[in-house]
Amino acid sequence: MECFSCVDGALEELRLQGSDAATVTGANGLLKRLKEFDVVLCLFVLQAIFLQTGPVSRVLQSVDADLSVSMSLLRGCVGDLSEMRNDADSQWKSIVECASKFATEHDIEPQLLSNQRKRKKKRLDGELASDERDAPNLETFKVEVFVKALDSVLMQLKDRFSDNNVDIIREMS
Repeated sequence: MECFSCVDGALEELRLQGSDAATVTGANGLLKRLKEFDVVLCLFVLQAIFLQTGPVSRVLQSVDADLSVSMSLLRGCVGDLSEMRNDADSQWKSIVECASKFATEHDIEPQLLSNQRKRKKKRLDGELASDERDAPNLETFKVEVFVKALDSVLMQLKDRFSDNNVDIIREMS
């Protein structure tokens, strides 16, 4: 999030001084999306997840990694992510507060906007049900983005580093 202003400035410069239409159009589109609250919210969700997974990833990718230490870090990471998942409501509230503050500081409206037009489904005579989606709200965003991302990362870590695999790696070190 520290680089947001630099990225914003670089895209603005490309938009204003780009030499070809593709560069100007691309920069304009990226700049427009970067100024939307749902993108800012996604950035904060990713930041929260990467704060947990980043150290483990760096240790596992290092040349001189100690496998037993790596596995201990990995178990701690899975535990921390599981706690985040179990306490998703308060974690989400904290993420929304930080994202809203950040958005306000960068002149972004801290509100989810519906970019999709409503799709109407043909109804038969006598049908009362409607399958139209309402405008996105923070609860829907929490379930569709935050919880799904946490579940996906947790499943991947548990699948790749099951107890059997971790025990084998520990025995090798």
